[in-house]
Amino acid sequence: MDNYSDILWEKSINYKWCKNYEKTIELLNASLELSPYHVESLMLLGEVYFELKEYEEAIVCFKKIKNIDFSQDLDHITKEEYDFDRCFSLRLLAKSYFEMEDYNNSLEMCKELILLNYRISNPYDIVSKIYNRIGQHLKSEYFYKLYKKRKREIKRNSKKLRCIW
Repeated sequence: MDNYSDILWEKSINYKWCKNYEKTIELLNASLELSPYHVESLMLLGEVYFELKEYEEAIVCFKKIKNIDFSQDLDHITKEEYDFDRCFSLRLLAKSYFEMEDYNNSLEMCKELILLNYRISNPYDIVSKIYNRIGQHLKSEYFYKLYKKRKREIKRNSKKLRCIW
């Protein structure tokens, strides 16, 4: 059924671009009824809820992605695609917790991202904002500098990748 889930997911993208969130959510839920581990549908549904500032609903979607066991549950995407989606969902999970002022969970998600050390991962901006919000300005400054440094590394690495292709 993943094939039909893919079709529903692709249709939902168009509705999201038109900001028809009701129809987007309807299609994504239909996709997930057919294939509960359809990562792309979970990811897009979480993004929609995040944009609508429905952070609790977004967290449910991002947590599902975080807890999927790639080796057992997924056959419709590659490991690299899953790693990218997992990394992106952890970042949005951290941002959702941040927006709900749940700084402990937000920091935990940032720690997971740092440990993943994925080539596009740069959660230090969120960490910096958390420490700024709770009044620990020296830590905030330190993590902002790490964010800038990591941003330069990612940019440099992406240029190297373009040269290879």
